[in-house]
Amino acid sequence: MNKIKFKYLANESPSSKIEHAVLSLQHVFAMFGSTVLVPTLIGIDVSTALLCAGLGTLIYSQVTKKKVPVFIGSSFAYIGILSALNSEAGISSVAMAVISVGVIYLLFSLLIHFVGTKWIDKILPPVVIGPVIIIIGLSLAPTAVNNSGLLLGSDNYGLVNVIIAFTALLSAGYAMLIGTKSMKMIPIIIGIGSGYLVAVLIQLFTDIQIIDFSLIFANGLFSIPEIHLPFISYSLDLDPGIFLSVIPLVLVTLSEHIGDHSISSSMMDEDYLKDPGLSRTILGDGLATLVAGILGGPVNTTYAENTGVIMMTRVASVSVIRLAAVFAVLLAFIGPVVGFINSIPVSVMGGISILLFGMISQNGIRIMVQSNLDFAHPRNLVILSVILVIGLGGGGLAFTIGGVLFTFSGMALAALIGILLHLFLPQKEVSYGEKHIHLN
Repeated sequence: MNKIKFKYLANESPSSKIEHAVLSLQHVFAMFGSTVLVPTLIGIDVSTALLCAGLGTLIYSQVTKKKVPVFIGSSFAYIGILSALNSEAGISSVAMAVISVGVIYLLFSLLIHFVGTKWIDKILPPVVIGPVIIIIGLSLAPTAVNNSGLLLGSDNYGLVNVIIAFTALLSAGYAMLIGTKSMKMIPIIIGIGSGYLVAVLIQLFTDIQIIDFSLIFANGLFSIPEIHLPFISYSLDLDPGIFLSVIPLVLVTLSEHIGDHSISSSMMDEDYLKDPGLSRTILGDGLATLVAGILGGPVNTTYAENTGVIMMTRVASVSVIRLAAVFAVLLAFIGPVVGFINSIPVSVMGGISILLFGMISQNGIRIMVQSNLDFAHPRNLVILSVILVIGLGGGGLAFTIGGVLFTFSGMALAALIGILLHLFLPQKEVSYGEKHIHLN
């Protein structure tokens, strides 16, 4: 596989302040749709999610010694359980779940620090990590298709939304493929800008209402995020059942975490799993989520969308990521900017999401290919097939043991069953591809 040639490496910064700002804003646009969609679906404040994403990224960057170009944002894996907890018991249960995830990550970090990583190779090999990451991307596909106006019978269905979505998608694609060097570094901004412009033109010359410009100034000049502090704003719901219920989902996002860092390592020709080390990257991720839980935000996780931006732009500068994090924090407080981004039609974000969500899934494929996984080997076929069908089937599992409710989403169930299959299926034959990426 050819080595990627970067314009800016992780320890380098753009010389131009304008270029630095534009490249950072592109990361903000890349993460924005997913980061604000998660709290919207859960039923918590969007500005708080933005604040937590920015703070979480800065925390992660400090913990990892500013060596890893990773953005932290709201995780899709916990939408089901957090939205259910919010509707049933409110913010106290949501915060308990988010804080629990952060604590579990910290425990994993400590375990890796003192015991090493060979046990992770055992339970989370590429044959499990790869399809789980594919599921994470493909499970988001209905959202992208719906927002793009392609889902029959939905409120967004229609030719106008499709035109706007594919304008954004194709503009980003053309910028990546045949644009100038400057254009190739900002394909997401070009795509969003083109889609927004077409939406404005359609609204000007027809009676179709697409953009609500009143949103831009709806919140005034400054907006204060809704910060909820445990034991101050409310009493934290110290339910052990909540703690136990999120453990399977942690395995999903831990797989995503390792996969994202494996991809980043491969891109940069580095080994971030050794330096700064997996214990540090998981610690940074866990602290980011712990802070989010304390402030009333959602679970945070490494964002493959932003890894996709790095792949597209060939800009891996950590300083660009850090400035994007600062912008995210500012967005949480600047009303007109938040309002403008909220005014971007969902069809525009849908078109861009088709590209970005697809890149999440291809990261899973890339992990399996780079680890020389034999896709024809029966054992690998069984594990891959089961994980993909269960993860994408839309099902789940819930049961009670000793009065404690255990809930498994399809994604969590797929990860857990994939791990069990890998551990217990016979290995009489040596499967080509078992010599995968070792973490130790």
